[in-house]
Amino acid sequence: MRILIIGNIGSGKTTLGKIIQELTGFKFIQIDEIRRKYLKEKISEEYFCLQEFLKNIEDNNNVILEFTGAGCHKFAIKRALELTGDSVLIFLCKTKLLSTLRERIEKKAFDYGNPFNIDINEHILYIEDNIKQDICSKFWISNKFRFAEVFMEGLDDIKSNENLLKTMLKLDK
Repeated sequence: MRILIIGNIGSGKTTLGKIIQELTGFKFIQIDEIRRKYLKEKISEEYFCLQEFLKNIEDNNNVILEFTGAGCHKFAIKRALELTGDSVLIFLCKTKLLSTLRERIEKKAFDYGNPFNIDINEHILYIEDNIKQDICSKFWISNKFRFAEVFMEGLDDIKSNENLLKTMLKLDK
């Protein structure tokens, strides 16, 4: 089984991934961790990071994968997941307010180079629009994919998501 966690920057993807990792024991791969290792501010390095992320999709069963779910990388990531033939759980992390994302981003340390020189507020809106379009077009819907939206606004949301996670992961006893 492969689990994909998508959502805007600061939407709770890492928090959700750590919860799922604790429940399953699966390996947790974050594209930002790959970027921290390899991205120094060149465009080619960003595509090398994508290649490393795709290798993790192809080479690992029982893995949790995290990235925004937006931009040009999503097409390659979706196709790599489809080609595995495995079932895929996709969790879309959401917040009720964009201000929550901005608050969380202010506390985040982006300690890797960004070759695209994009304003973070514009990037948030771009990702938000991209994800909304994908929901409407059912981009992440596939025969082998199961999809769920989870709110990650605060601790109450996180606690209520645990039952959903256990059910979807078939870990409920």
